[in-house]
Amino acid sequence: MKTLDRYLIRHFMVNFAILFCVLVTLFVLIDMIIDLDEFLQASENTAKRWQAEANGVKSYGQGDVNDPKTSQLVRAFVYTVIGYYAPMVVTLYVYMCGLVVVGATGFSLAALVRAGELTAIVTSGVSMFRVAAPMLVVGCILNCIAMPLQELVIPKLAHKLSRSKKDLKKGEEFHQFAVTYEGDNQGNLFSAAEYLPLRGELWSVRIVQIDRTDHHFVRRIMANQAIWEPEQGGWKLIDAYALYPDTRLAGGASVPTVDFVESDLSPTVLMARRADRYPAVLSVGQLRQLINSKSLDARKARRMSMVLHSRFSMLIVNVLIQVLVLPFFLLREPASLMTQAAKAAGVCIGAWGMFLFGSQTGATLLPPVTAAWMPVFLYVPMSVFLIQTVKT
Repeated sequence: MKTLDRYLIRHFMVNFAILFCVLVTLFVLIDMIIDLDEFLQASENTAKRWQAEANGVKSYGQGDVNDPKTSQLVRAFVYTVIGYYAPMVVTLYVYMCGLVVVGATGFSLAALVRAGELTAIVTSGVSMFRVAAPMLVVGCILNCIAMPLQELVIPKLAHKLSRSKKDLKKGEEFHQFAVTYEGDNQGNLFSAAEYLPLRGELWSVRIVQIDRTDHHFVRRIMANQAIWEPEQGGWKLIDAYALYPDTRLAGGASVPTVDFVESDLSPTVLMARRADRYPAVLSVGQLRQLINSKSLDARKARRMSMVLHSRFSMLIVNVLIQVLVLPFFLLREPASLMTQAAKAAGVCIGAWGMFLFGSQTGATLLPPVTAAWMPVFLYVPMSVFLIQTVKT
């Protein structure tokens, strides 16, 4: 049986690799062609920056450096495309591995049926379920690989995955943006001219502190810089001072200095408030921290909870959908493979699409936990019913 298992697994993995590469290639080509002008502009800016750095010029605006050569533009274009889409390959695997596993299962079984190998295997006394077992085991492993990628790799690439194509033209400054009166659980309103998520820094900071009991103004803090301190749970202030309602600056009066402000307004919270798609690149621990901190509005908190539970339910749904495809190809009698493939595609893509649609909109109608796990309870009896139709 080990020889048969190796043979089936080899066919399955080859089909999986081919399908995933085709999927990634199609996604990159279509998405890149649609916004080709953004990549061309970004690559031109990158080439100018490289040329300016080579010439020892800090600015690469118009008139500072000569127009880059064609070879430099081509190299910058390749660099920009790879830099933008390479992190997305990991995300594509996490969200599309279930569908690719289903496709690899269908292609592998269809090849066995077309070559008459499935009939020969069954004739030798091997059951249909025994033929499908290696593919199910490997499919579960491939789906489980998505979990460590989601938890360990994607959060480190969050700053790249959360940018848009327009941000590419800004070069290395794509992650900088202003913060305007963002509130926290301590009654503080944060404003900053620049925010750098990669460093966890705020520049030209203004903090308005309001008493949460009677909502009156307490003080205003002015700081040149603020650095996030995760161990202390707040922002370390550099060159900061406080202005109280009765503070008098005339006549050389001094104002008190401030070194630290406790707050739950972490860099993760700031990014989550800014971009709706940002929760998809957070780890389970970060999602739990955001939900428990109550620093988000009700709509985004429900969204966070939905994303959290969908991480686990999606793994089970992917396995169940792979089970759904088996009865369409585990056939003892001759049948049209095109017809069986069309039926399998309709059932599996429909089930997977319903899960994605429910994960996006279900939280607005149902509790997040119910909306995330409802597809599992629907697909379990469906997969059990279909698998019973297989003639072993």
